[in-house]
Amino acid sequence: MTMTRQDSIHSQPILDLLNIRAHPIPVRNNKENIPAALDWPQNERPDHGGVYAFWWRKGLTDLLTQIENHTVAFHGPGGQDAEVILLTVNECDFNECNGMVPLYIGKTQQSIATRVGQHLLLKTPWSIPRNLGHGMHKRKTTACQVRDRFDRLFHSTEDTRSLLVENLALSWVEIDCWKQRFFFEVYAIGHYRPLFNLDCER
Repeated sequence: MTMTRQDSIHSQPILDLLNIRAHPIPVRNNKENIPAALDWPQNERPDHGGVYAFWWRKGLTDLLTQIENHTVAFHGPGGQDAEVILLTVNECDFNECNGMVPLYIGKTQQSIATRVGQHLLLKTPWSIPRNLGHGMHKRKTTACQVRDRFDRLFHSTEDTRSLLVENLALSWVEIDCWKQRFFFEVYAIGHYRPLFNLDCER
């Protein structure tokens, strides 16, 4: 098989995205010993742009065992209400790579560290009403996809922040060129098929 220019551009970065850079995700606990803020070690904070990935680090069997809510409701195309089964107990709904489950892949032009903080919302115990079940509820912010999906899966957990830190891992690939970032993010999502990237709004 002949390798095209596009293959040569993406083959190494797609493998680099498997290289975990942060586990556990670095946090500072509050007086109740609950993660309340990111706390990157000196010289390890990713203050650059690129493509990043969140992973469930303990593997597919562990994730399927721990999930509390297997049906998540979102608005359908054009804002119509529609209950969409995003997560089920079927293994075919997930991928597993190197013993980890890809949950979300994103990109940013600026600081990956800042973007991670926007995803996790560590200053709040819940991003949606607790015990929401299959109910519809708007996402707290436009930038908290990971925490939003997490809180819907573990809808009866008293405070999901500790669960986040205990189970998530983070990897990233530094990419300066905005065109490369755009195409690589799309490529990586198609390659790893992370379930938290799914939406039905368009």
